[in-house]
Amino acid sequence: EILNYARQSIPVYYPRHRLNPGAFGCIGVGLPFGVAAKLARPDGQVVVLTGDGSFGLNGFEMDTAIRNNLPIMVVISNNGGWTAGGEGRWDIPGRELGFGRYEKMVEAFGGHAEYVTDPREIRPALERAKASGGFSCVNVITDQEARSVTQPFSSFKTVAGKTRDSSQSG
Repeated sequence: EILNYARQSIPVYYPRHRLNPGAFGCIGVGLPFGVAAKLARPDGQVVVLTGDGSFGLNGFEMDTAIRNNLPIMVVISNNGGWTAGGEGRWDIPGRELGFGRYEKMVEAFGGHAEYVTDPREIRPALERAKASGGFSCVNVITDQEARSVTQPFSSFKTVAGKTRDSSQSG
């Protein structure tokens, strides 16, 4: 779900400032993408927004990032399970992940760790993570029942705010 939210609510103002895993999600590539982005642009800020299940697949890239002193901020949307496509059906085997304390892994490897359960604490946690100057993880507990709605890509707004219908030629 977090990929859909991010695509639709976090604006990108400059080319090459977002790595997106594509239409099918490619689950777990967020942190590897983040490591690559930081190596490609060492002076740029890198923030990885990932789900809990996705972090669980490739989260140990944080060990690589910490050992190589790569200041990357990872924000985990931890809704306790695989939710995309399940429409709230928690009876599906393997669906529930529990609310893992992923930030504890980061802390154990020497990174900065934050655990957030109150939405009012998200900004302060992000600010502390950024101020840490190193690899950081902000593990945010989110609503298990929240669902995103995919925007149709038949029309979109440009940076200038003009609407263009992709079905139009030219």
